[in-house]
Amino acid sequence: HSDRSPIWPPGVQASLSHTDGAAALAVTRQPLCIGVDIESVMSPRTAEETAALLMSDQEEVRLRALPLPFSQAATLLFSLKESLYKALWPQLHQPMDFPQASLLEADIAAGKAVLVLNHSFSAAFAAGMRLEAEFLLEADRVLTLLTCPAAGNKKPAASPFR
Repeated sequence: HSDRSPIWPPGVQASLSHTDGAAALAVTRQPLCIGVDIESVMSPRTAEETAALLMSDQEEVRLRALPLPFSQAATLLFSLKESLYKALWPQLHQPMDFPQASLLEADIAAGKAVLVLNHSFSAAFAAGMRLEAEFLLEADRVLTLLTCPAAGNKKPAASPFR
């Protein structure tokens, strides 16, 4: 597309991401918004320097309480918000800034997270909407996936992240 987003075949919703030596692709024919992201874990210095841009004070407290190095937790947050942006972009075609969504919880053992929209993008994606995501953590990479029903489709789907 002119916005540099991929053009998928009719009836296919998909998301693509890549980082140093790795790529991720999530594809479905279900009526879902789908966003996948893969990131190399940022350096401790980068995590500290970008914290104010990526997260609220409350999110920083949540991330520092996780049983992870802060750089890995900050990368997780960045990746979750990137997956959210990628999932919503095809429905909204609106830019999203990091403060427009927040991490409410992250269960490291289960690989699950909950985000909330802090901004109303549309009637279907309004402030207060909670979105669930899944993630995999590796020593040097973070992989995240967020899916939610497409606007007008209220039927939840089974988890596609396996």
